Amino acid sequence: MLTITDGSWKHEFDIDALREKWYETSYLLDRKQTANELAEKRHNNYKVQPIEMKFNADFTGTLQQYGLNPNRWKDNAPITHQTPKAAIIREKGTNGDREMAYSLYLAGFEVKDVTMTDLISGRETLEEVNMIVFCGGFSNSDVLGSAKGWAGAFLYNPKAKQALDKFYARKDTLSLGICNGCQLMVELNLINPEHKHRAQLVHNDSHKFESAYLGLNIPENKSVMFGSLSGNKLGIWVAHGEGKFMLPEPEDHYNIVANTIMHNIQVIRMALIIMWQVFAQTMVDTLQ
Repeated sequence: MLTITDGSWKHEFDIDALREKWYETSYLLDRKQTANELAEKRHNNYKVQPIEMKFNADFTGTLQQYGLNPNRWKDNAPITHQTPKAAIIREKGTNGDREMAYSLYLAGFEVKDVTMTDLISGRETLEEVNMIVFCGGFSNSDVLGSAKGWAGAFLYNPKAKQALDKFYARKDTLSLGICNGCQLMVELNLINPEHKHRAQLVHNDSHKFESAYLGLNIPENKSVMFGSLSGNKLGIWVAHGEGKFMLPEPEDHYNIVANTIMHNIQVIRMALIIMWQVFAQTMVDTLQ
């Protein structure tokens, strides 16, 4: 309940009722567009789905806490240690690459921009790179399906495929796929390639593009990028048309570093439609 007063005037707003009225139009439209009665499940869930956040007790939200200096490029101090190198790999239609490059720079990497043309032509071999990131977006406008055209650029161009194969054969590398980049890693079978049955990302059960805000539980894990976040509860936005993970192996065969926070088991099934797409494939326990 929200109460607003102005002198002798007073009015009370029933927030739950107003929110339900606001959501009703979205629900009626969603009901016409969405398959498998998921619109109704979404409508029933929104009012009971809490937003939960939990951070490490010592988290201050400052870069200084982690020894990060965003202005280190201005300093003339000599570098006394070997700087790890990261490559942002992008295809036509990739976006989010500049933000990712800056994030890696903040984390201490020396970052380079690598296009598929660089790999296909042989101008870039990834031999000096410790980490690669496949960013999100809509490669080739998703005309051939989510990341399928991008995967073909690796599979059917010998120099690009050789560069990627040699990168993953090394023991000092790390890789990350986000959104469309995650779909690429699945298409290339880079997620648990040792499994007999391949993972897949298929069309959402709703039969439409989904965009949603999800709460995530970070369980205890040894991932390079998520290990220090064990026990945290975070939030992310997801947006995709082919975001349903099909993981045919038993759950304990996968190193899942985030789970969706859902109110009940019925909605957990729905959550698989809009499941998190921040999926880190750790190739080594530590980045050397």
